[in-house]
Amino acid sequence: MITKALLRASLLAILITLPIAVMAQSTDDLVALRKRVEAYKKVWNTHDASALAAFFTEDADMIMYNVPAMQGRQAIQDWWAAYFARNEKERKITIAIETIRVITPEVALINVATTTAGLNNVGQELLNRFARGTWIVVRKDDEWLISAMRGLPTKHDRIIRASDKNPLEVNKELVRQMDEEVWNKGNLEILDELYSPNFVWHFLPSGNETIGLDSLRKHVKNHREAFPDWREKIKHIVAEGDFVVIHFVSTGTNNGSFLGNAPTGKWIHINEMSIFRIEDGKIAEQWLIPDLLSLNQQLGLIPQSN
Repeated sequence: MITKALLRASLLAILITLPIAVMAQSTDDLVALRKRVEAYKKVWNTHDASALAAFFTEDADMIMYNVPAMQGRQAIQDWWAAYFARNEKERKITIAIETIRVITPEVALINVATTTAGLNNVGQELLNRFARGTWIVVRKDDEWLISAMRGLPTKHDRIIRASDKNPLEVNKELVRQMDEEVWNKGNLEILDELYSPNFVWHFLPSGNETIGLDSLRKHVKNHREAFPDWREKIKHIVAEGDFVVIHFVSTGTNNGSFLGNAPTGKWIHINEMSIFRIEDGKIAEQWLIPDLLSLNQQLGLIPQSN
């Protein structure tokens, strides 16, 4: 026969041991989740999109910056493959865990702060990119997998804020990064990070102006379709106040329609100059001066001069 005293003792034992069991479970989960984030970072730094996608569930979704949501592991793998293909091989990520919350034994929420940096293809230091992310992770067969990921840039994600950095050097690095990402790689997803929303582009030979990122996006796309192998190499760069001036050499093969003219298949090599105005860490205005005479002559659109 179970006495009241025995029943009370049994209940007391359960109440004492239950929190200990829950605490042990939560501690184990926290350790496992931290290890999972560390493993994700190591794989990210190999730039292996297939291995990175394995951290996600089959039906996961991911939203990065202003890019439309990716649905499913394969779509996420394809996005990372394209990202790594257009970014420098030496770009690496660091991940700082801000909070971990185990919601249920099968679901957890992780908030992280990330920084990507490294060296570009010619050994120059890249401008840091700062972002914050939220991961929803679920337990599948005793393994934590990412079910949903959201990544957003911080307000100053393109600005190095360390006090020992010269603001003029920061502005020059911003322009170098823009030239490499946008014009050499055709990375249109990064425009919102590099340019002000009301960016104004002055084409000095004609006096035309292009306003807004949609117009810039269309121009870059059309130009790189006309010259798929377009490359720009900065030869000189000078910064003063909020302005940066560059002299650069542009090359490319005209394999697409250009300004209403049929493709010529000719390779061109021209000198250009640009003046940029920087505002709040982004490019707000640009004045472009290309050598149009040489460009049109090399394409055979006008006769060579004597």
